Parts: sequence; C-alpha cells; structure tokens
Amino acid sequence: MSNTAAGLVENLMGIQVSGYHQNGPVQVFHLRWPGSSEVKYATLDEALAAKWIDVTEINEGGQVPNLKIVNRSEHMVFIMAGEQLVGGKQNRVVNASMMIPPRNEMPLPVTCIEQGRWGYKSSTFSSGRSSSQRKLRAMMSKQVTLGYKVANKPVAQQRAVWEEVNRTLNATGSRSESFALEDVFIKYEKDMDEATTKFPTPADSNGALFVINGQIAGADLFDKPETLQKLWPKLIKSSIVESFEASAEAPRFKTEEEISAWLRTAKSAKIESFDSPGVGKDLRIEGEEVEGATLVVDDHAVHMELFPRTEPAQESAESD
Repeated sequence: MSNTAAGLVENLMGIQVSGYHQNGPVQVFHLRWPGSSEVKYATLDEALAAKWIDVTEINEGGQVPNLKIVNRSEHMVFIMAGEQLVGGKQNRVVNASMMIPPRNEMPLPVTCIEQGRWGYKSSTFSSGRSSSQRKLRAMMSKQVTLGYKVANKPVAQQRAVWEEVNRTLNATGSRSESFALEDVFIKYEKDMDEATTKFPTPADSNGALFVINGQIAGADLFDKPETLQKLWPKLIKSSIVESFEASAEAPRFKTEEEISAWLRTAKSAKIESFDSPGVGKDLRIEGEEVEGATLVVDDHAVHMELFPRTEPAQESAESD
C-alpha cells in the first residue's frame, strides 16, 4: 500500500459519532469522518435510470460468478458491495465496492442469491433497490478478503452464501420457490417502508453504523453526504429486514460511548491493498475487533464498510 493510501486510511479512522435514531430493536448511529473527495460518479441506480449502463450475463450461456457491465457514459459509476441485481438467469449480489470507468466494458464479480433458478427472466439486470442483509455482507466481505489473498480477485464462497440466504428465508418465515433473497424483501416491503420512515437520513453525516438488538451489524461511510443520502433506503432496509428475524429476547441497545470505542479499534487494524477490478484500490481491513474494506480512487476513499470481526473464512477462493 502506498504511503498516501496508508496515511489516508489512518486519517479516516478518526470517525466521530454525532447522534443516533432508535426504533424497536434497531439503532442507527450517525457518523462523520474527515473523508471527502472531488471524485465525481453516479450510483448504480442513477446510472441504470439514465440508461448509461447495461448489466447482463457475461455471455449467452452465463457464468454464476461474473456478469458483464457496459458503461456507455462519460461518468464513472459507483457500485456498493452488497447491492442486489435482479434478472438474467438468476439474481446476484455484488461482491465488493467498485468504481466502473467511463466508456468501458468489464466483468462484474458477483455471487448468486437465487439458488433455484438458472434460466432467463430478462436479458438485462435491474436494481433490486435493496442491499443484502448485514450478516451476508459481513460474511462476504471476509470471503472477498481471502479471495484477494488466494486468487488476487474479489470472489466469495457460493455454497456459504446460499446457506446464509436459506437461513435468512427460514428465520424470517419467507417462502421462495427459487430460494431468492429478494423474496424476503418482497414479503416485508410494506413493513420496511413503514419502519424506514422512523429513520431519516442522518443529517450532515458521511455515514452510519447499524445496531440490531444490541449487536453491531456494521457501518458504511462515504466520501460525500450525498452518496449516503442516495443509498440510504438500501442501507436502512438491509438492517430493518434483519430485525424481522424471530427473537424472544427483549431489545438491547448500545451507547454512543460503546460505538466510539469499537470504531477506535480500527486504528490498529492491518490494511492490505489490492487492485480493484474497476478504478482504484481495494484496501482490506483486518483488526482484532473490526474488519472490512475501503475503496480508494485517486487517493480518496469513496466507501468504507466495517463489520465486527468474526471467525476466519475457510481457506478457499472458489465461487462454485
């Protein structure tokens, strides 16, 4: 990792908690960090709506771990780790945050989140307008770090992802003929829309940390408050849907002091740099209590995701 990137990440670890919202078992802590940039980009949903990009199967036959993205515009397009893509031969989830260069065609590393379908529903993919739940994102983040180390590419472990999707379907009482994660979001769409109104986008914040029933689920920080605002519906829904998992426990909560203490542990984390498939570097973060990643473009951090440290991923970089 370059000295510039190392200094940048060290600086960005100075995250401040500036308040929180709470409803039911979900807490959202508002975060500010010194990260800001002049990097200009569109989000996935903006680019799809403007018809600047097409996302399709990589070829007619399709490949589970790769889609093809064609950017016909003059804009870079930011895609966040965990965003769902619906259509094609099966629904997928994006493995790692990436910046797609303008006027470019490239493979998009993904993982299947619809085990029971392998046949065309549509020729192109649309946005699921959702981000996969926090448990799946945390697991995949760890797997992608291992994938970079073993195979120098952001791959996840397909069987483990299917197992987590099936666990979520069962835990939320959701039925799906094709074992699609999207069906959990469809089942709870009305409930999520209602709950989302209780959590306005954090004002004057670059990011947010999510707590579900007293357990830290993860945090997302961006270079611009505007990006947080654009992705907010996906981010909050991915936490709310996880709170619907059956639990007999009374809600538990975290304090701002506890959240600040957890974030400070990131300062001592080990950071390794890998070439992102798109523009920039993918910095993988591994600490005693925190792990995650930061996408850096032109020496500016565009997106950081942080999760509580869990057991090591299995020594495999397969995405079968």
